[in-house]
Amino acid sequence: MAKKILILTDSIGNPQPYLGNDSTSLEQTFPFLIKKDLEDAVFHQITLGHAMSSRLMNEARGYIGTWKPEYVIICSGINDATPTFFSEKEKNFLFKYMLINKFGESLKNFIKTKLFYNEKMLWMRSKPRESHKNFSLNLKKFINTFKFSKIFWFEIYVGDKEDNKKKNILNNINYFNQIIEKQENINVIKVKNKLVSNNGIAKDNIHLNVIGHQIFAESFLDLIKN
Repeated sequence: MAKKILILTDSIGNPQPYLGNDSTSLEQTFPFLIKKDLEDAVFHQITLGHAMSSRLMNEARGYIGTWKPEYVIICSGINDATPTFFSEKEKNFLFKYMLINKFGESLKNFIKTKLFYNEKMLWMRSKPRESHKNFSLNLKKFINTFKFSKIFWFEIYVGDKEDNKKKNILNNINYFNQIIEKQENINVIKVKNKLVSNNGIAKDNIHLNVIGHQIFAESFLDLIKN
């Protein structure tokens, strides 16, 4: 019987055609490379750009929790760790109870740009988009749903220069990586050192270039083949 493999990824797993020399095509992304190598396997992929890990995991739990894939590959966490002036919980409260959601689109966009996602505000107050508590809770639920699967999670990483724009993102990422590593049922695929030594991060300090995608694909394939 063919192996079943589930891939959950944010925009890191997507092609990035507008990054100049660091641009990537669909055929160069790590999900495509894995599928090409394991051509006899059956794949399902959920990709949600700008999504936090809870959204990806809940999509999988809600729709294909009974599929029982042999392998689950997850590439997510940067959006959880991204610092904001308000946490997601606080933003939801403001939109719901302060009636911001009833404002016109132009005013809502102004509030988001000048207050919620204003990088200058982060020097006064900085919180990760996702709380550590919610991240851990959703992670445990996901592990329980896919308890018959081998779960692989790529180490969360961005270029060091990103911390100059988004205060505390590197500290946040380290903490979320620690939460993932503490889970007994998750195999963390270490990629940071390889990305740094081989210049695998694109010029935007977030996404992967061609080399980065190759590192991701090869790191996973080496683990399951060896």
